Amino acid sequence: MVSTILLHVENEANLVVGPEACRMNRSWDGQVQLGIPAVLINLSRNETANVTDWVSRLHRDMCPDSPDLLEIPLTFPDVLLIVDFNSPNLYSVIPYLELLYRRHFADILYCGDGLETLKDIIVQKNITFPVNFLHISNHAWQMKYRCLEYAMKMCGDYKGYLLIGDDTLVNVKTLRALGEDRVLLGKDFLRWVVNTTQFKSSWMWWGNEGGRNAMLGVLNELVYRAVHEHDVFAKQSSLMARRLLATIFVTLCTATLLTMLYVSQSRDPVILVHPGPVDVQVKQRSTNPCLTLGTHSWSDNIPYGRPGLLINPSNGSDVLRGSTTDIVNRIYNNMCPGNQTLSNVQFTFPDILLIVDFNYPSQYNIITYLELLYRRYFPNILYCGLEPETLKKQIVAEKLGFPIYYLHALRDTWQTKYECIQHAMKMCDNYTGYLLIGDDTLINMTNFQRTPKHKAMVGDQFVKTGQHVNTTLHKYSWPFWGLEGGRSAMLGVLNELAFKANRDNDHLAQQFLRNYYSFVNNSTIFHIMPIDFLYVPKRLSSIFLYMTSLFRKYKAIVELAIPFFVCGLEHPGDVYFVRMCSVRGKDRDNSQIRFDKDLVYLHPFKYYANFKSKTQGKDFICQNYLLNKSTLMALRLLATIFLTLCTATLLTMLYVSKSRDPVILVQPDPLDVQDELRGTNQCLTLGKHSWKYNVKYGRPGLLINPSKDSDVLRGSTTDIVNRIYNNMCPGYQTLPNVQFTFPDILLIVDFNHPAYYNVIPYLELLYRRYFPNILYCGLEPETLKEQIVAEKLGFPIYYLQALKDNWQTKYECIQHAMKMCDSFSGYLLIGDDTLINMTNFQRTPKYKAMVGDEFVKSGQFVTTTYFQYSWQWWGVEGGRSAMLGVLNELAFKANRDNDHLAQEFLRNYYSFVKYRNIFYFMPIDFLYVPKRLSSIFLYMTSLFRKYKANVEVAIPFFVCGLQNQVDVHFVRMLSLWGNDRDISQKRFEKDLVYLHPFKYHANFKSTPQAKDFICQKYLRSK
Repeated sequence: MVSTILLHVENEANLVVGPEACRMNRSWDGQVQLGIPAVLINLSRNETANVTDWVSRLHRDMCPDSPDLLEIPLTFPDVLLIVDFNSPNLYSVIPYLELLYRRHFADILYCGDGLETLKDIIVQKNITFPVNFLHISNHAWQMKYRCLEYAMKMCGDYKGYLLIGDDTLVNVKTLRALGEDRVLLGKDFLRWVVNTTQFKSSWMWWGNEGGRNAMLGVLNELVYRAVHEHDVFAKQSSLMARRLLATIFVTLCTATLLTMLYVSQSRDPVILVHPGPVDVQVKQRSTNPCLTLGTHSWSDNIPYGRPGLLINPSNGSDVLRGSTTDIVNRIYNNMCPGNQTLSNVQFTFPDILLIVDFNYPSQYNIITYLELLYRRYFPNILYCGLEPETLKKQIVAEKLGFPIYYLHALRDTWQTKYECIQHAMKMCDNYTGYLLIGDDTLINMTNFQRTPKHKAMVGDQFVKTGQHVNTTLHKYSWPFWGLEGGRSAMLGVLNELAFKANRDNDHLAQQFLRNYYSFVNNSTIFHIMPIDFLYVPKRLSSIFLYMTSLFRKYKAIVELAIPFFVCGLEHPGDVYFVRMCSVRGKDRDNSQIRFDKDLVYLHPFKYYANFKSKTQGKDFICQNYLLNKSTLMALRLLATIFLTLCTATLLTMLYVSKSRDPVILVQPDPLDVQDELRGTNQCLTLGKHSWKYNVKYGRPGLLINPSKDSDVLRGSTTDIVNRIYNNMCPGYQTLPNVQFTFPDILLIVDFNHPAYYNVIPYLELLYRRYFPNILYCGLEPETLKEQIVAEKLGFPIYYLQALKDNWQTKYECIQHAMKMCDSFSGYLLIGDDTLINMTNFQRTPKYKAMVGDEFVKSGQFVTTTYFQYSWQWWGVEGGRSAMLGVLNELAFKANRDNDHLAQEFLRNYYSFVKYRNIFYFMPIDFLYVPKRLSSIFLYMTSLFRKYKANVEVAIPFFVCGLQNQVDVHFVRMLSLWGNDRDISQKRFEKDLVYLHPFKYHANFKSTPQAKDFICQKYLRSK
């Protein structure tokens, strides 16, 4: 039954054979091809004998004093025994092995190297029986699974394969009792483990080729196949088979434990590599508060990883101190003497933290130069590096009197860059983004101002050169690939992501891997590039912190880690590649010549090599770079800040949160959003609604009270809320500060009727302290204007005029808000009578869509087979006919247009609903949609609006079509009816996320108990 291989074997003989080649005798003098089983027959002997005869003869020769062997039936007639030889010198034991096992196994295949040695031994030992032999070149650590691999490709009809070493003694009876339908191996398998986070281990082969790197490479390719190719079985190419078997048979265990291994054909190999003990997600979701800004001690050691202020203790009159303008001008006059006066800049970035990474502490003496370049644009700069004592000496030497915001970083410079941003993100601040540069990076501020700050940004060398390294190669032209932090580190990160995605069902890991393989489109490469410029918006801080904690765990080099992070974002929605120039060789002596007008940054432009040592470099900085005025930029900025937002006079008293970015709008096509989503139309900037003329439909903007009465309610957020509180809750204690805010979430309040606009001050009291950004959405803007004047509201009201159809208003409000170019990470819609438990809302997962859990508790639904139903809106416009219209169009897009969004939505929908003729419904008084789901939300709401779908059936339909468990979270809620509405405050249980309704007029204003509840308890909760 021994036969020939049927498939091509990579890197072995190029075989083209068929079934007729099975069990071919080989010429004694001919060549036996690698990987092809052969039958070797000793031609010097003309004897023929059956199996019983030659086993009996062997027994008489080896055991002359023993009784004759009894004839027994074959124990394993359909199992192929494979014997692996560590050395050709051991072929002499073949007669001994025949005696042990031939009576039990019909077929035995001997596997090893050194064909000529085997022939010699056959002659010397007078072996007259045929020897079934598989010739494999000497790869000691791969021999075992390669023997099995080639044997499995034979055309024999075996049920299983038993691999043993030439010195293994099998208890045949016990083996028989175990059965043939499972993988069998020694139980010591579970005792020996190695850890992917350790480069070296007690197992001596872990750090060598074939150890840690090999196994992480296997896992990488499995993840790629599963995620990118949706390959359930990890396709059986010879390469894959070799690697998979390596995982099970050799590399995860030592060779000695695998001397006996039985593999059944019915068994798929299973891999589980457990990562190290650090779990990032648990750490990320902990309740630890952010870190407040402190001052570093001048006399004591500066703690690692804690940003803080370093202040020069010297009080000398010549110390460099004063306002930003004074300090920068003094530095300029010192470094650029004789040049014209330093001009004012036309724009600044107060909401972006500039982080400067120092490769060496000796470079701290260029801080004054960096202050000159960047302080006018960035009010907030964090310097990050090693040896704080060196920095203190430099502060004294340079007589720097202004506070230096400083972070003491790791000693490993390859991790410093992403570590600097990581620690900065953990501070309590209102930054919308973090820009990291090297101490020798030169930014073109005009072009940086034009970049999209809601996206992550790196240099375009990433996509222009496409430099990468390959996981299948241990060494590479990039010198750091084979070192700690290179190949093994990145494969370790990938392994842990795969573990979290598959074992823990971790959404962040799953989404990252999907994005990564979609962008890279290759299972064996990692992109590389120098990182001298990296911008991360705050909205991506969760995934950045998640990934950098893994990078630090495995000590990944930044030039691999950051390109890996960028590849795992959603392209092109989350990533922007900026124009850059990396200067090499002799060009570095004249870097200023390469500072092209369309660049965003150039690297390097060094203080000593360019500015201080070269007249041309100094002139470039002092006369060109620092004095550059862009008329075009000035006009653009004035248009953005003053003309578009509102007139300068009205902006003097404008009440806008410091965390608020300019917001941009797009008027959607009401019938089909998908084309618009894929188009290149730019969104529009935030505008001011006309007070005199009609407010445009579907266009969010600011409504500002034109009255100049002295008692108009205006001022800072705190002042306004306190005045409302003192008015509505007289006699109560002072309003405390809140413990957390949501600057990256837009709160949207939907008004059922324009008559309720008079509750806006009450809503401001409830929510403005937590949500710096609130959008009010409803009908009849003229009624709102009247209410603004009547209530003397002096702060701007962010307002959207919605459709006249109340049943579509809710999802339409979010739809229009999502079309704004802002930095929000999510959108929370509530009704004007919804009461949120802010403490519990703070604990919810903001990366998931959220609705009330009544959806799953009650499971209310209507069926498509009934035209009328107990839910009164099912038979009217917006009900049954609308939802069937939506479903019909989705089916059309999925099947006729091969539309991916429609296909994915329908798969998720029917997987969740499990019925073809029902639609769930529920009241929608609370709906949260994260920005990452905005594409599918806009896609679906365009269909809802087209068919005028009722929100109470449309939103449950949308939720069912998401990937449940991953994309949806059901929050604890309470919906009150009947007499319970009179005592809403008593039903506000501590585990609720929201209650509906709690009405201003019916509860707060009319009921003393309800008013006490709000003033004494709700507003004072922490």
